[in-house]
Amino acid sequence: MRPRLRNSAILAMAAVTTVAVLQMRAAEQQHIAGAQRRWKLDFQTRLEQPAGPPVEVALTGEWTSTIVAARSGEYDAALELAGVHLTGNVGGNVPPEAVQQTEKRLSRRFWATYLNDGTLLKIHFFKDVSPSDRNLLQMVTAEAQFVRPDASKMVWNTLERDGAGNYLAIYNWVKPEAVVKRKLKYVHT
Repeated sequence: MRPRLRNSAILAMAAVTTVAVLQMRAAEQQHIAGAQRRWKLDFQTRLEQPAGPPVEVALTGEWTSTIVAARSGEYDAALELAGVHLTGNVGGNVPPEAVQQTEKRLSRRFWATYLNDGTLLKIHFFKDVSPSDRNLLQMVTAEAQFVRPDASKMVWNTLERDGAGNYLAIYNWVKPEAVVKRKLKYVHT
């Protein structure tokens, strides 16, 4: 009789945990102007070259997303990278002043439009943002998108887009507070 009570208690705890997680996920789907989320950003990329060592760049800081407008089916968010720190081996000796100027430029606010499920639609920059800064921030924004079409599923596939094209992604909740996202394949480049 005791094992049955213990199993019932475990089942009840699992049900409460599942309800709490589902309520948290439902709340995430509500997009209210002024809502803000912050994450630590550690973005690293490596580009292989036919001749010479690979080019490696690391960008760290705090990524902030603030919802500034919500409409039927989509919302706009102000995106900002604070405390930017840029490292890498881009070739040659880069003066510290140039690195500081780049970090300052990358800290400038920009905006993105998303569908309610988190799919990135558009990115909006000030006119004077350089193409190289735009490309880097677009890449980070595309990688950081979190598409959640159905809050009841623990594993789901979505079609997403980045600078290289449309790709199929798979998401998997591995813990209540952790999701793993993988790109499966590009369907259109």
